[in-house]
Amino acid sequence: MCSWGIHRVFTGGLAARDGSLHLGDEVLSINGHPLGGCSHAQALRVLHGARAARQAVVVLRRGSKDVAPNGTPPSTPEEPVTVLSVQLMKDSGGLGFSLAGGRGSLRGDQPLTVQRVFLGGPAALVRPGDELLRAGGSSLAGRSRLEAWHVLRALPAGPVRLLLRRRQGKG
Repeated sequence: MCSWGIHRVFTGGLAARDGSLHLGDEVLSINGHPLGGCSHAQALRVLHGARAARQAVVVLRRGSKDVAPNGTPPSTPEEPVTVLSVQLMKDSGGLGFSLAGGRGSLRGDQPLTVQRVFLGGPAALVRPGDELLRAGGSSLAGRSRLEAWHVLRALPAGPVRLLLRRRQGKG
């Protein structure tokens, strides 16, 4: 499959702040639009169209870096991932999921992931195994589970934007 490689990540941009995209990653599709066989102009139209969307889903293949900027090992080049932005409505019961992993977890430093999604909660778009990158504008990279829990708890009730990384095959 033909795809487009990331040759620059803008400092201060969302991808640089959350560590979701890296130099050398291949973008396979954006919001369901495959980039295989696209001309440069077509790929740019898809990319610019994603800016206006309320939710962006990017499927990519990791480049050959040994370690991601947040200290976690990247996906293997054969393991496409989806980076997506979802908006949940936080209520008095929270966001409707529990956390696992994080810095200093029992199994060592691991990505911060969704452990369980509670039935009837607001987290219908979130799946167990999703890696949490950002919540309400705050990066969760390199945080312990407790630190991340405090960030999530401190968010006000109402709409909360989460940036997630989902491995292909995780739902």
